[in-house]
Amino acid sequence: MLAASPMTALEGGPKSSADNSPAAAQRPSSSIDCQSHLFAPEIVALMEKRRTDPRVLTRDGARYVQMGDWLRKIQPHYLDVDAKLAAMDANGIAVTALSINDPGPEWFGREGPAVAQLANDRRRSWNSIVVCAGSA
Repeated sequence: MLAASPMTALEGGPKSSADNSPAAAQRPSSSIDCQSHLFAPEIVALMEKRRTDPRVLTRDGARYVQMGDWLRKIQPHYLDVDAKLAAMDANGIAVTALSINDPGPEWFGREGPAVAQLANDRRRSWNSIVVCAGSA
Protein backbone atom coordinates (compact mmCIF):
# COMPACT_ATOMS: atom_id res chain seq x y z
CA MET A 1 0.00 0.00 0.00
CA LEU A 2 1.26 3.49 -0.75
CA ALA A 3 0.58 5.98 2.03
CA ALA A 4 0.70 9.71 1.45
CA SER A 5 1.40 12.08 4.27
CA PRO A 6 -1.69 14.19 5.08
CA MET A 7 0.43 17.34 4.77
CA THR A 8 1.51 16.38 1.26
CA ALA A 9 -2.05 15.50 0.28
CA LEU A 10 -3.35 18.82 1.61
CA GLU A 11 -0.70 20.76 -0.30
CA GLY A 12 -1.45 19.07 -3.60
CA GLY A 13 1.29 16.45 -3.70
CA PRO A 14 5.07 16.49 -3.85
CA LYS A 15 6.72 19.71 -4.98
CA SER A 16 9.40 20.02 -7.60
CA SER A 17 12.94 19.98 -6.24
CA ALA A 18 13.76 22.74 -8.77
CA ASP A 19 11.54 25.26 -6.93
CA ASN A 20 14.00 27.48 -5.02
CA SER A 21 11.51 30.11 -3.87
CA PRO A 22 11.34 31.16 -0.19
CA ALA A 23 7.90 29.52 0.06
CA ALA A 24 9.36 26.25 -1.21
CA ALA A 25 11.92 26.25 1.60
CA GLN A 26 9.06 26.07 4.11
CA ARG A 27 7.22 23.22 2.35
CA PRO A 28 7.64 19.61 3.44
CA SER A 29 10.15 17.60 1.46
CA SER A 30 8.91 15.28 -1.24
CA SER A 31 11.02 12.32 -0.09
CA ILE A 32 9.71 8.84 -0.79
CA ASP A 33 10.26 6.01 1.70
CA CYS A 34 10.39 2.81 -0.34
CA GLN A 35 9.92 0.45 2.63
CA SER A 36 7.95 1.09 5.79
CA HIS A 37 6.18 -1.25 8.19
CA LEU A 38 3.56 -1.39 10.90
CA PHE A 39 2.44 -4.30 13.05
CA ALA A 40 -1.19 -5.36 12.68
CA PRO A 41 -2.64 -5.29 16.23
CA GLU A 42 -4.78 -8.33 15.46
CA ILE A 43 -1.74 -10.39 14.48
CA VAL A 44 0.16 -9.25 17.58
CA ALA A 45 -2.84 -10.31 19.72
CA LEU A 46 -2.84 -13.72 18.02
CA MET A 47 0.91 -14.13 18.64
CA GLU A 48 0.42 -13.27 22.32
CA LYS A 49 -1.72 -16.42 22.63
CA ARG A 50 0.75 -18.72 20.86
CA ARG A 51 3.18 -20.99 22.70
CA THR A 52 5.33 -21.62 19.59
CA ASP A 53 7.10 -19.23 17.22
CA PRO A 54 6.18 -16.79 16.02
CA ARG A 55 4.98 -15.51 19.34
CA VAL A 56 5.05 -12.41 21.50
CA LEU A 57 7.09 -12.40 24.70
CA THR A 58 6.83 -9.77 27.41
CA ARG A 59 10.00 -8.87 29.32
CA ASP A 60 10.21 -6.01 31.82
CA GLY A 61 6.99 -4.56 30.44
CA ALA A 62 8.17 -4.55 26.82
CA ARG A 63 6.72 -6.80 24.12
CA TYR A 64 8.89 -8.64 21.58
CA VAL A 65 8.12 -10.78 18.55
CA GLN A 66 10.16 -13.99 18.80
CA MET A 67 11.04 -16.22 15.86
CA GLY A 68 13.77 -18.62 16.99
CA ASP A 69 16.73 -16.56 18.23
CA TRP A 70 15.39 -13.43 16.48
CA LEU A 71 13.64 -10.84 18.66
CA ARG A 72 12.07 -7.56 17.57
CA LYS A 73 10.77 -5.09 20.14
CA ILE A 74 7.22 -3.92 19.45
CA GLN A 75 7.30 -0.18 20.01
CA PRO A 76 3.80 1.29 20.65
CA HIS A 77 4.13 3.59 17.62
CA TYR A 78 4.71 0.52 15.42
CA LEU A 79 0.99 -0.24 15.84
CA ASP A 80 -0.39 3.23 15.09
CA VAL A 81 -1.01 4.48 11.55
CA ASP A 82 -1.59 8.04 12.82
CA ALA A 83 1.83 7.98 14.52
CA LYS A 84 3.34 6.72 11.23
CA LEU A 85 1.77 9.62 9.30
CA ALA A 86 2.98 12.13 11.92
CA ALA A 87 6.52 10.69 11.73
CA MET A 88 6.39 10.99 7.94
CA ASP A 89 5.43 14.66 8.24
CA ALA A 90 8.13 15.33 10.83
CA ASN A 91 10.77 13.77 8.58
CA GLY A 92 9.66 15.29 5.28
CA ILE A 93 8.47 11.99 3.80
CA ALA A 94 5.68 12.51 1.28
CA VAL A 95 4.93 8.90 0.31
CA THR A 96 5.79 5.49 1.74
CA ALA A 97 5.27 1.89 0.67
CA LEU A 98 3.58 0.61 3.82
CA SER A 99 3.37 -3.09 4.63
CA ILE A 100 2.72 -5.41 7.55
CA ASN A 101 5.79 -6.08 9.69
CA ASP A 102 7.33 -9.55 10.10
CA PRO A 103 6.44 -12.32 10.59
CA GLY A 104 4.48 -13.12 7.45
CA PRO A 105 1.63 -15.64 7.26
CA GLU A 106 3.97 -18.38 6.03
CA TRP A 107 5.43 -18.60 9.56
CA PHE A 108 2.10 -19.57 11.15
CA GLY A 109 1.64 -23.07 9.73
CA ARG A 110 -2.04 -24.07 9.67
CA GLU A 111 -3.01 -20.61 10.95
CA GLY A 112 -1.31 -19.00 7.94
CA PRO A 113 -4.45 -18.44 5.83
CA ALA A 114 -6.24 -16.80 8.80
CA VAL A 115 -3.20 -14.58 9.45
CA ALA A 116 -3.11 -13.60 5.75
CA GLN A 117 -6.78 -12.59 6.00
CA LEU A 118 -6.07 -10.51 9.14
CA ALA A 119 -3.16 -8.81 7.36
CA ASN A 120 -5.25 -8.02 4.28
CA ASP A 121 -8.14 -6.70 6.40
CA ARG A 122 -5.76 -4.45 8.36
CA ARG A 123 -4.12 -3.19 5.17
CA ARG A 124 -7.54 -2.29 3.76
CA SER A 125 -8.35 -0.38 6.96
CA TRP A 126 -5.11 1.60 6.54
CA ASN A 127 -6.19 2.50 3.00
CA SER A 128 -9.39 4.07 4.27
CA ILE A 129 -7.59 5.89 7.11
CA VAL A 130 -4.97 7.34 4.77
CA VAL A 131 -7.60 8.38 2.22
CA CYS A 132 -9.60 10.08 4.98
CA ALA A 133 -6.51 11.78 6.43
CA GLY A 134 -5.42 13.01 3.02
CA SER A 135 -8.81 14.44 2.11
CA ALA A 136 -9.33 16.56 5.25
